[in-house]
Amino acid sequence: FWYIRWLYQFPDNSVSIVNRWGDVVYNAAPYNNDWRGTWKGQQLPAGTYYYVLNLNQSGQTQQTYTGHITLVE
Repeated sequence: FWYIRWLYQFPDNSVSIVNRWGDVVYNAAPYNNDWRGTWKGQQLPAGTYYYVLNLNQSGQTQQTYTGHITLVE
């Protein structure tokens, strides 16, 4: 599964994960390190997925991180 070690420092966060066609397969606010590579209760096919992670901290500018996640069988 997808785990972000330091995420507990940013309880006001959100994440979106999309497939290669741009379809949202996961959305959470906040993200609690609980995505298991599923969508609507079904395991997603192996492949590359892309994420946008927004981190907010009181009194500071929002930080946005993007990247990819590869699911393997």
